[in-house]
Amino acid sequence: MSRDFFRDPDNYDFFSHAFDLTGDHLSREERSKLIGTISELWEEHPYSKEISLTLASLYESVGEYDVADETLTEDYFFCDTSLCMIRQALINRSSGYQADDILADIIGRQDDPQAMRRIYAFLGYTLLNDHKKAKELWMCLLEETSPHPPSGTEDILIAPFDYSVLTDLAFREQIEGIRYLIREGITENLMVEIVSFADAIPSYLRNLLRLVIFFTEEGDDVDITDPLTVLAAAGYGSADIIEGFLGGAGGGADTMLVDHIRARQQEAVDIGEESRALIHLFNWAVDPRTEEDGVGEAAEKLILSSNSVVVEMAEWILAPVPEERLRDFPPGLQPDSFTRRIETLFDSDFERESPSPDLMESQFHSQKQERERTPDTIMALTPEEVVKIDDGDLFFSYLRDHIEDGNHLDMVVRFIGLALDLHRMDEVLELKEVFHQHASVQAMVIIEAYLSVLERRYKHAHEEIERGGMDPDEAALFMARIYLATDTPKKAVEICEKLVRKREVGLHAYPILIRAYREAGSEKKAQKSENALKRLR
Repeated sequence: MSRDFFRDPDNYDFFSHAFDLTGDHLSREERSKLIGTISELWEEHPYSKEISLTLASLYESVGEYDVADETLTEDYFFCDTSLCMIRQALINRSSGYQADDILADIIGRQDDPQAMRRIYAFLGYTLLNDHKKAKELWMCLLEETSPHPPSGTEDILIAPFDYSVLTDLAFREQIEGIRYLIREGITENLMVEIVSFADAIPSYLRNLLRLVIFFTEEGDDVDITDPLTVLAAAGYGSADIIEGFLGGAGGGADTMLVDHIRARQQEAVDIGEESRALIHLFNWAVDPRTEEDGVGEAAEKLILSSNSVVVEMAEWILAPVPEERLRDFPPGLQPDSFTRRIETLFDSDFERESPSPDLMESQFHSQKQERERTPDTIMALTPEEVVKIDDGDLFFSYLRDHIEDGNHLDMVVRFIGLALDLHRMDEVLELKEVFHQHASVQAMVIIEAYLSVLERRYKHAHEEIERGGMDPDEAALFMARIYLATDTPKKAVEICEKLVRKREVGLHAYPILIRAYREAGSEKKAQKSENALKRLR
């Protein structure tokens, strides 16, 4: 039996947001099939925010509003968050009902010190149709987010996210916010928000393709039609959304910005078309009874793609196909042609991204100068003496420089832990050769676990860190720190909620759990854990 992409809970951290973009591009039958699969998974993981959001979105799209609402509120960890409440309000609006009690709670957070809660309060006012309050709060948020507005079009094109108020919201909330600005004729920052949204779409869709590729690497017997179907719908749907934005923004918008947005829109369409072509090729490859009409055209579209992930996936699809079935394919569409195309794309990407020799040399000298900033007087101290200085960054630099020289390799776990806390993992990665040279297994497995989490290969990450010889609880705690450092607080919570029950590691797990709760948006749970930690001490 083929492994189903949507039966793996790890795939929802990224993919849940795709359902904000699909619009009408998923058929009723496709939605029903996904609901059947995901509802079974949700029964096993009712407290997964990402799975709950996905399932609620699908239920809402087929008109099952009560079930959608219940799906969200079942998650006790998630239900008191602003995101959950705004989704409930949106679901209620879809059903023709205005959830005044929920919206009152949301707008009550307009003075909250957390900026995200104030942004949700703005959305709350828009749903209440309190246009005066919404406009006032929008202008305040705009001033807070961008005290120095972009000086012109070039600033917006270079870094739209720096000036966007809505950029950190999920796609659905961004869409709601932008549509409100258009509807009410609020032009302040409108084009920045549209550019920011449009810029995020192609890279997000490409990351989803990479996630599907990672899924195929875990075994041959996999079915990729469902994720590619959703991906295609998200590509076409996001293009429709952008078209609506541009139509609503009117004809007076800056032409350079419009051209830029149009280019991002076309990228989304291209990914949608390539996803459809991959589905066509996959269905033909796995089932000899599938009609061959259009398969050649699909393969040709894929080999001409400038996206190496698309070509790599096509190569993976064709690899197991018997030679006799490929005889009718032109020579330029054989599996080895796709292999060569991938190499060409990788080479061009490398050339595009590689700095010039002069720049590399200047960067080398710059890095060397940075490393020389740790004074000799500090380097001569023992680790214990440096710790007493109570400067985390200094201690990290001290260890980094010593480890580079082959010293204090017994402290690599502490060193990498500091890097995670200080967001300096790039400096750890620069020392991979040192760790290899000195056969530092612990360092290498932690680095591999960290990189695997970045690639959303969570199972592999746990398998790797267990090879490092750490105590199981210590390894689990380190994984929680990795999850925190890679913006995956929910997974850190899952680990630490188990560890705090153990007397031996509870004291160490509670501070991480408190941080994870806060980063996941559950302040009440964080405060409750703080009180528990005080009692424990």
